Amino acid sequence: MHEALEVATSITTLWMLVVICFALFVRGAFGFGDGLIAVPILSLMVPIKEAVPLILLLSIITSVGGMWRERKHVNIGSLKRAGSIALVTFPIGIYLLTLLDEGIVRTVLGALLIVLAVWSLSSFKPAPLTANVWSYVFGALAGVLGGAYALRGIVFAVYGSLRGWEPPQLRATLHSFYLLSGLLVPLGYGLTGLLSQTVLTYLALFTLPALAAGWFGQTLASRLSADTFKRLLWYLVGGFGVWLLVSTLR
Repeated sequence: MHEALEVATSITTLWMLVVICFALFVRGAFGFGDGLIAVPILSLMVPIKEAVPLILLLSIITSVGGMWRERKHVNIGSLKRAGSIALVTFPIGIYLLTLLDEGIVRTVLGALLIVLAVWSLSSFKPAPLTANVWSYVFGALAGVLGGAYALRGIVFAVYGSLRGWEPPQLRATLHSFYLLSGLLVPLGYGLTGLLSQTVLTYLALFTLPALAAGWFGQTLASRLSADTFKRLLWYLVGGFGVWLLVSTLR
Protein backbone atom coordinates (compact mmCIF):
# COMPACT_ATOMS: atom_id res chain seq x y z
CA MET A 1 0.00 0.00 0.00
CA HIS A 2 2.83 2.36 0.91
CA GLU A 3 4.60 1.61 -2.41
CA ALA A 4 1.42 2.28 -4.39
CA LEU A 5 0.94 5.63 -2.60
CA GLU A 6 4.50 6.69 -3.40
CA VAL A 7 3.99 5.81 -7.08
CA ALA A 8 0.70 7.71 -7.28
CA THR A 9 2.08 10.92 -5.72
CA SER A 10 5.50 11.18 -7.42
CA ILE A 11 6.43 13.87 -9.96
CA THR A 12 7.52 11.10 -12.31
CA THR A 13 3.94 9.82 -12.38
CA LEU A 14 2.71 13.28 -13.43
CA TRP A 15 5.12 13.41 -16.38
CA MET A 16 4.22 9.84 -17.31
CA LEU A 17 0.57 10.92 -17.39
CA VAL A 18 1.37 13.75 -19.83
CA VAL A 19 3.31 11.41 -22.14
CA ILE A 20 0.66 8.69 -22.06
CA CYS A 21 -2.21 11.11 -22.73
CA PHE A 22 -0.41 12.56 -25.75
CA ALA A 23 0.46 9.08 -27.06
CA LEU A 24 -3.13 7.84 -26.66
CA PHE A 25 -4.45 11.05 -28.25
CA VAL A 26 -2.38 10.27 -31.37
CA ARG A 27 -3.52 6.65 -31.19
CA GLY A 28 -7.16 7.72 -30.99
CA ALA A 29 -6.79 10.04 -33.96
CA PHE A 30 -4.82 7.78 -36.30
CA GLY A 31 -5.18 4.29 -34.84
CA PHE A 32 -1.49 3.75 -34.08
CA GLY A 33 1.63 5.42 -32.71
CA ASP A 34 1.14 5.11 -28.95
CA GLY A 35 3.96 2.61 -28.44
CA LEU A 36 6.38 4.45 -30.72
CA ILE A 37 5.77 7.70 -28.87
CA ALA A 38 5.40 6.52 -25.29
CA VAL A 39 7.87 3.65 -24.83
CA PRO A 40 11.10 5.57 -25.65
CA ILE A 41 10.11 8.49 -23.39
CA LEU A 42 8.72 6.37 -20.56
CA SER A 43 11.88 4.27 -20.56
CA LEU A 44 13.75 7.42 -19.46
CA MET A 45 11.52 7.61 -16.37
CA VAL A 46 10.91 3.98 -15.39
CA PRO A 47 12.53 0.62 -16.26
CA ILE A 48 11.72 -0.64 -19.75
CA LYS A 49 10.23 -3.79 -18.18
CA GLU A 50 7.57 -1.52 -16.67
CA ALA A 51 7.12 0.86 -19.62
CA VAL A 52 6.43 -1.78 -22.29
CA PRO A 53 3.80 -3.85 -20.38
CA LEU A 54 2.10 -0.65 -19.22
CA ILE A 55 1.68 0.91 -22.67
CA LEU A 56 0.66 -2.39 -24.28
CA LEU A 57 -2.00 -3.04 -21.65
CA LEU A 58 -3.31 0.52 -21.95
CA SER A 59 -3.33 0.05 -25.72
CA ILE A 60 -5.49 -3.06 -25.42
CA ILE A 61 -7.93 -1.36 -23.02
CA THR A 62 -8.33 1.75 -25.19
CA SER A 63 -8.78 -0.43 -28.26
CA VAL A 64 -12.03 -1.74 -26.80
CA GLY A 65 -13.52 1.76 -26.64
CA GLY A 66 -12.22 2.74 -30.07
CA MET A 67 -13.48 -0.42 -31.73
CA TRP A 68 -16.90 -0.17 -30.08
CA ARG A 69 -17.33 3.45 -31.17
CA GLU A 70 -16.55 2.69 -34.83
CA ARG A 71 -17.45 -1.02 -34.90
CA LYS A 72 -19.65 -0.74 -37.99
CA HIS A 73 -16.59 0.30 -40.04
CA VAL A 74 -14.43 -2.74 -39.21
CA ASN A 75 -13.16 -4.62 -42.29
CA ILE A 76 -13.91 -8.12 -41.01
CA GLY A 77 -12.23 -10.00 -43.86
CA SER A 78 -8.88 -8.24 -43.60
CA LEU A 79 -9.06 -8.37 -39.81
CA LYS A 80 -9.53 -12.15 -39.72
CA ARG A 81 -6.78 -12.84 -42.24
CA ALA A 82 -4.20 -10.41 -40.85
CA GLY A 83 -5.05 -11.00 -37.18
CA SER A 84 -4.89 -14.79 -37.38
CA ILE A 85 -1.48 -14.83 -39.07
CA ALA A 86 -0.17 -12.15 -36.68
CA LEU A 87 -0.98 -14.41 -33.72
CA VAL A 88 1.23 -17.09 -35.30
CA THR A 89 4.14 -14.81 -36.21
CA PHE A 90 4.16 -12.77 -32.98
CA PRO A 91 6.20 -15.44 -31.10
CA ILE A 92 8.54 -15.64 -34.10
CA GLY A 93 9.25 -11.94 -33.68
CA ILE A 94 10.10 -12.46 -30.01
CA TYR A 95 12.53 -15.22 -31.01
CA LEU A 96 14.09 -13.16 -33.82
CA LEU A 97 14.73 -10.38 -31.33
CA THR A 98 17.50 -12.55 -29.91
CA LEU A 99 19.05 -13.20 -33.34
CA LEU A 100 18.83 -10.04 -35.45
CA ASP A 101 20.73 -6.80 -34.99
CA GLU A 102 18.17 -4.23 -33.86
CA GLY A 103 20.06 -1.35 -35.42
CA ILE A 104 19.94 -2.88 -38.89
CA VAL A 105 16.23 -3.70 -38.63
CA ARG A 106 15.31 -0.22 -37.37
CA THR A 107 17.42 1.44 -40.09
CA VAL A 108 15.83 -0.59 -42.89
CA LEU A 109 12.33 -0.07 -41.51
CA GLY A 110 12.88 3.66 -40.99
CA ALA A 111 14.11 4.09 -44.57
CA LEU A 112 11.16 2.07 -45.89
CA LEU A 113 8.64 4.20 -43.99
CA ILE A 114 10.18 7.40 -45.34
CA VAL A 115 10.09 6.09 -48.92
CA LEU A 116 6.44 5.01 -48.54
CA ALA A 117 5.47 8.38 -47.04
CA VAL A 118 7.20 10.42 -49.76
CA TRP A 119 5.70 8.16 -52.43
CA SER A 120 2.17 8.47 -51.04
CA LEU A 121 2.42 12.25 -50.53
CA SER A 122 3.68 12.81 -54.08
CA SER A 123 1.46 13.54 -57.05
CA PHE A 124 1.82 9.90 -58.13
CA LYS A 125 -0.95 7.86 -56.52
CA PRO A 126 -0.27 4.13 -56.19
CA ALA A 127 -3.07 1.75 -57.10
CA PRO A 128 -4.80 0.35 -53.98
CA LEU A 129 -3.83 -3.16 -52.88
CA THR A 130 -6.83 -5.29 -53.81
CA ALA A 131 -5.62 -8.90 -53.55
CA ASN A 132 -6.54 -10.56 -50.25
CA VAL A 133 -3.12 -12.17 -50.03
CA TRP A 134 -1.73 -8.80 -48.90
CA SER A 135 -3.69 -9.23 -45.66
CA TYR A 136 -1.54 -12.26 -44.84
CA VAL A 137 1.69 -10.56 -45.92
CA PHE A 138 1.19 -7.44 -43.82
CA GLY A 139 -0.38 -9.43 -40.97
CA ALA A 140 2.68 -11.68 -40.79
CA LEU A 141 5.00 -8.69 -40.95
CA ALA A 142 3.02 -6.89 -38.24
CA GLY A 143 3.22 -9.96 -36.01
CA VAL A 144 6.98 -10.33 -36.43
CA LEU A 145 7.79 -6.64 -35.97
CA GLY A 146 5.24 -6.39 -33.16
CA GLY A 147 6.82 -9.27 -31.26
CA ALA A 148 10.34 -7.98 -31.79
CA TYR A 149 10.01 -4.19 -31.67
CA ALA A 150 6.36 -3.33 -30.81
CA LEU A 151 5.76 -1.98 -34.33
CA ARG A 152 2.62 -3.92 -35.28
CA GLY A 153 0.37 -0.85 -35.39
CA ILE A 154 2.34 1.19 -37.90
CA VAL A 155 2.71 -1.82 -40.25
CA PHE A 156 -1.03 -2.44 -40.25
CA ALA A 157 -1.72 1.29 -40.67
CA VAL A 158 0.45 1.33 -43.81
CA TYR A 159 -1.45 -1.71 -45.10
CA GLY A 160 -4.85 -0.09 -44.52
CA SER A 161 -3.78 3.13 -46.18
CA LEU A 162 -2.38 1.28 -49.20
CA ARG A 163 -5.72 -0.52 -49.51
CA GLY A 164 -7.44 2.85 -49.74
CA TRP A 165 -9.50 2.57 -46.55
CA GLU A 166 -11.39 5.64 -45.38
CA PRO A 167 -10.34 7.08 -41.97
CA PRO A 168 -13.15 5.46 -39.88
CA GLN A 169 -12.48 2.06 -41.46
CA LEU A 170 -8.74 2.40 -40.90
CA ARG A 171 -9.11 3.37 -37.24
CA ALA A 172 -11.80 0.77 -36.46
CA THR A 173 -9.92 -2.11 -38.09
CA LEU A 174 -6.68 -1.03 -36.44
CA HIS A 175 -8.32 -1.03 -33.00
CA SER A 176 -9.73 -4.49 -33.70
CA PHE A 177 -6.36 -5.71 -34.95
CA TYR A 178 -4.71 -4.52 -31.73
CA LEU A 179 -7.26 -6.46 -29.72
CA LEU A 180 -7.02 -9.66 -31.74
CA SER A 181 -3.23 -9.70 -32.04
CA GLY A 182 -2.85 -8.75 -28.37
CA LEU A 183 -4.93 -11.58 -26.91
CA LEU A 184 -1.85 -13.33 -25.52
CA VAL A 185 -0.13 -10.20 -24.20
CA PRO A 186 -1.59 -10.17 -20.63
CA LEU A 187 -1.05 -13.92 -20.30
CA GLY A 188 2.54 -13.64 -21.52
CA TYR A 189 3.41 -10.82 -19.14
CA GLY A 190 1.66 -12.59 -16.28
CA LEU A 191 3.62 -15.81 -16.81
CA THR A 192 6.93 -13.96 -17.05
CA GLY A 193 6.33 -11.96 -13.88
CA LEU A 194 6.27 -8.55 -15.60
CA LEU A 195 2.85 -7.61 -14.19
CA SER A 196 4.39 -6.14 -11.05
CA GLN A 197 2.54 -4.19 -8.37
CA THR A 198 4.02 -0.98 -9.79
CA VAL A 199 2.76 -1.71 -13.32
CA LEU A 200 -0.72 -2.52 -11.99
CA THR A 201 -0.72 0.71 -9.96
CA TYR A 202 0.22 2.75 -13.01
CA LEU A 203 -2.46 0.92 -15.01
CA ALA A 204 -5.12 1.82 -12.45
CA LEU A 205 -4.00 5.47 -12.40
CA PHE A 206 -3.75 5.98 -16.16
CA THR A 207 -6.65 3.98 -17.60
CA LEU A 208 -9.35 6.68 -17.35
CA PRO A 209 -7.11 9.54 -18.59
CA ALA A 210 -5.92 7.30 -21.45
CA LEU A 211 -9.50 6.52 -22.46
CA ALA A 212 -10.37 10.23 -22.38
CA ALA A 213 -7.31 11.15 -24.48
CA GLY A 214 -8.15 8.44 -27.03
CA TRP A 215 -11.76 9.62 -27.26
CA PHE A 216 -10.66 13.23 -27.79
CA GLY A 217 -8.26 12.13 -30.53
CA GLN A 218 -11.01 10.19 -32.31
CA THR A 219 -13.42 13.11 -32.01
CA LEU A 220 -10.92 15.58 -33.47
CA ALA A 221 -9.94 13.23 -36.33
CA SER A 222 -13.59 12.60 -37.24
CA ARG A 223 -13.91 16.28 -38.13
CA LEU A 224 -11.08 16.15 -40.67
CA SER A 225 -11.72 15.50 -44.34
CA ALA A 226 -10.52 12.13 -45.68
CA ASP A 227 -7.77 13.76 -47.76
CA THR A 228 -6.48 15.81 -44.82
CA PHE A 229 -6.54 12.75 -42.58
CA LYS A 230 -4.54 10.65 -45.07
CA ARG A 231 -1.96 13.37 -45.60
CA LEU A 232 -1.49 13.79 -41.85
CA LEU A 233 -1.24 10.02 -41.48
CA TRP A 234 1.57 9.80 -44.04
CA TYR A 235 3.36 12.75 -42.47
CA LEU A 236 3.18 10.82 -39.20
CA VAL A 237 4.49 7.65 -40.87
CA GLY A 238 7.36 9.59 -42.43
CA GLY A 239 8.09 11.26 -39.10
CA PHE A 240 8.31 7.89 -37.39
CA GLY A 241 10.66 6.72 -40.14
CA VAL A 242 12.95 9.69 -39.48
CA TRP A 243 12.74 9.04 -35.74
CA LEU A 244 13.75 5.39 -36.19
CA LEU A 245 16.77 6.39 -38.30
CA VAL A 246 17.89 9.17 -35.96
CA SER A 247 17.44 7.12 -32.78
CA THR A 248 19.40 4.24 -34.33
CA LEU A 249 22.28 6.50 -35.43
CA ARG A 250 22.42 8.11 -32.01
